[in-house]
Amino acid sequence: MSRGDAKPWHRSQIGPLNPERSPVMTLLRRTRRALVAVAALIAIGGWWAPISVAQSVPVAPVDSLRIRGLTGAVEVRRDRWGVPHIYARNQRDLFFAQGFVAAQDR
Repeated sequence: MSRGDAKPWHRSQIGPLNPERSPVMTLLRRTRRALVAVAALIAIGGWWAPISVAQSVPVAPVDSLRIRGLTGAVEVRRDRWGVPHIYARNQRDLFFAQGFVAAQDR
């Protein structure tokens, strides 16, 4: 039989399949790559998001304000991340200031 008359190869003629090329191994390899990529994106997002949010929070430039509706002094301090901490003498003023600060942050 000459080379031109040869039949195409069949799996049974070349021996066992290479386990590295099996469909299951290919699927596992692709799944592993996808999970590594997702984990990398989560890690980068977890590092970048707090920095981005902290830099975007506007800090009120005013040192003090007189607002009608308050019965006592209220102090609002922002920490280095821009989170407001509100100190008031009574609950009504505290919630009033909380609403004011929420409106400022919009």
